[in-house]
Amino acid sequence: MRTIGLSTAVIALALTGCPEKQHAAADAAPSATASASATASAAPAPLAANEGDIKRYPGAETKLDKVPQKIEAYVTTVRSDASSGASLVAVLKKGTDTTKIAQKDTFYLITFTDPGSPGRTVMGWVDQKAYTAVTWDAGRHVVCPAGQATIILDVGEQCVVPCDPNNDNCPANQVCNGDAPRSNKGQAGDNVEFCVVGVKKSPTPTPTPTDAAAPPAPDAAAPPMPDAAAPPTPDAAAPVTPDAGTTDTRPLKVPLPASGACPGGYKKKAPDCRLACPPACPPNGKCNDGTGMCEPK
Repeated sequence: MRTIGLSTAVIALALTGCPEKQHAAADAAPSATASASATASAAPAPLAANEGDIKRYPGAETKLDKVPQKIEAYVTTVRSDASSGASLVAVLKKGTDTTKIAQKDTFYLITFTDPGSPGRTVMGWVDQKAYTAVTWDAGRHVVCPAGQATIILDVGEQCVVPCDPNNDNCPANQVCNGDAPRSNKGQAGDNVEFCVVGVKKSPTPTPTPTDAAAPPAPDAAAPPMPDAAAPPTPDAAAPVTPDAGTTDTRPLKVPLPASGACPGGYKKKAPDCRLACPPACPPNGKCNDGTGMCEPK
């Protein structure tokens, strides 16, 4: 009896515990779903608006802990990858606030406010020289000829010919496509547009308007084509009297005019007018003495 009681208790305990496990498994499913949703919604926001256009170097670049630093060079160029020949992202002047987020060789990957769009954060690579202070040396100042302007680039000052893109006045083989800060004793000033080597676009020829609705003028020398479907209408005022010495070529019948009166030499036989006889019918007809009209042979 003791053995039977123990077995019964074990079975009861097992039956009692099953629902709890099922409830626990059911509760775990929504928890896992909520956790996955939270992970998906916690995807990191992009560091910059142009992040997808900037080259990265996994395994070759060193991550920096968002180090803030101002540009110290008079002017520096920001590129799409860690090289001086990459496509240009922006031109930054001295004193611009930047944040370093990575380094590769002698280049820093930085984020900054887009100079052309305040409130928009962009990123790019700059040479480490951008953070090296430059002491102005008046003896190294470039003096440009009259009519030219001094611009400052990250490689130094340069003389250029200013121009207006809306009225390209550049010399031959040049085009108004340059853009750089004006140099004010080494300090970057306002931007200057200037001539660079290039081929000017040819002006688009103005098409000559044509009147598509105007039909071509008829050729006065060309006589109008006769309407083969329209039989000639005899002149009612001038009846044709066949010449006994010639062959009569008049049609055996003509359409009945709207007036209801047949032309001379014809008799009405609805819905047509028939050639009257005698005196004679054309060679392709014969005279019906009963009607006095020419009929086909």
